[in-house]
Amino acid sequence: MKTLLVQREIEIPEGFEASIKAGIVTVTHERGELKKNFKHAKLLIEKSKDGKKILVKKYMSNRRGAALVRTIQTQILNMFTGLKRGYQYKMRLVYNHFPIQATIEDNGTRVSRSNHKSFANRHK
Repeated sequence: MKTLLVQREIEIPEGFEASIKAGIVTVTHERGELKKNFKHAKLLIEKSKDGKKILVKKYMSNRRGAALVRTIQTQILNMFTGLKRGYQYKMRLVYNHFPIQATIEDNGTRVSRSNHKSFANRHK
């Protein structure tokens, strides 16, 4: 069964600017700018008439299309959160059988590994 219209609204927080052009959403804040391409999703993304909300719409949608609308809404909200709070990647190095020794070099910009079975010398 198809639903005529599935629509989600996203409020643009204070201090943020959002622009939408041909499926590419750009969010700017004092911390920087994020762009995300949503052209692959067959839906309509536009700003509201007052310019304070982003509308994500899908016409004649089944369950999968409705889920896509919610997914796109969440990704745009995460763009706002990432610019407001920032984000950090954490990496964990694990081994199963052969021990690997890793050292962090160059002020945290390089990881070099050694003592691995397939590496005779120290590689970077």
